[in-house]
Amino acid sequence: MAENSKDLPQDCWELIVKSLPDERHFESISIVSHHFLSITNNIRSSLKITNQPFTLLPNLFRRFKNLKRIDLSYFHGDPDVVLYLISQLRLDLKSDNISNLEDFRGWVCESWGRK
Repeated sequence: MAENSKDLPQDCWELIVKSLPDERHFESISIVSHHFLSITNNIRSSLKITNQPFTLLPNLFRRFKNLKRIDLSYFHGDPDVVLYLISQLRLDLKSDNISNLEDFRGWVCESWGRK
């Protein structure tokens, strides 16, 4: 029997964590150890951006490299800045939620679509 978490291969731990019903559970797992934090960072596929200071956003995007969905529906800052940053990251996004963004420039969507 394994004596500690490092005895299981990374792939096994990722499968275990991916089997959780919701990514909200990643938060409690990630505080257990640096190893689990690394696993949850690698497999997180969605991110809800609220009103974090703009300076924190690049760090979040670097931390979660496998994002597929970004939810901006609760973001109340300058949407142009955030959407431009996202467009420059070359993320392989499958969906986004910009439903509550009232005003942003069309060039952001154009540059997002060209990547």
